[in-house]
Amino acid sequence: MNVVVIGKSGQLAWELNDTRPDNVNLTCLGRDNINLFDEHSVNETLTALNPDVVINSAAYTAVDKAEEEPDAAYALNAEAVKHLASACKALDCYFIQVSTDFVFNGKADKPYTPDSPVAPEGIYAKSKQKGEQYVLDLYSEKSAIVRTSWLYSAHGNNFVKTMITLMNKLDSLSIVADQTGSPTWAKGLARFIWKLTEEQSQTGIFHWSDKGATTWYEFAREIYRQGRDKGLIAKVVTIKPTTAAEYSAPAPRPAYSVMDCAKSYLIIDGTTWQRNLTKIFATHILDY
Repeated sequence: MNVVVIGKSGQLAWELNDTRPDNVNLTCLGRDNINLFDEHSVNETLTALNPDVVINSAAYTAVDKAEEEPDAAYALNAEAVKHLASACKALDCYFIQVSTDFVFNGKADKPYTPDSPVAPEGIYAKSKQKGEQYVLDLYSEKSAIVRTSWLYSAHGNNFVKTMITLMNKLDSLSIVADQTGSPTWAKGLARFIWKLTEEQSQTGIFHWSDKGATTWYEFAREIYRQGRDKGLIAKVVTIKPTTAAEYSAPAPRPAYSVMDCAKSYLIIDGTTWQRNLTKIFATHILDY
């Protein structure tokens, strides 16, 4: 099976490569290998590779910077997705688009299902939702959209690695305690995506995150607890709760973005976020 992953420098692409099934011939493309902003280039590059599956993990993820660079955010999160979906349709190959919990406005009081109405706030969120809509409009018959949240791994930039770095430098941290969501180990997400590629028959929208919900504050406290146990954090740190308003980020974040993953867990079961955090710390390969 020939599989092309778009966005080779990200943490998900790394985990997709690390968990690659034996029957997969994997090609990871970065900005030097494919021009996502040119439809002809996308068509030409993918046609030459003749993929059975295309997985798009590339995204403009600088949530706050997107407010200053809307054109750049829409170009990568929406227009590039349009080009990929169109090219996949022409090649009749399976397309997986990775999306985000940010498509929801965070005003719910129970987990969002794949069918829950979207209401994105902020440029990043709106651009990702527009990318989703392109997939649904252009190639719904052979595409899957996988929304995820609070992604982390031993590679790339993410909350877990940032916390470990800061906890080894500072005596005190203030972490937002009024935003609730679900952390997601990128390796678990990669395994779910590979499961989708086995039959290439699952279409529509899927949610994938680790089991359970938490706040950024409680997530940080668990990172500290487990990090100290594993010897990754060498000093005592005071972790204080703060609010999103006090943090005052330029872009809005959903106050509640827990997603209902029941549909996905029928395909492959999930694991609690605490347990997956333990797994990543047990590897001792955090390259922070």
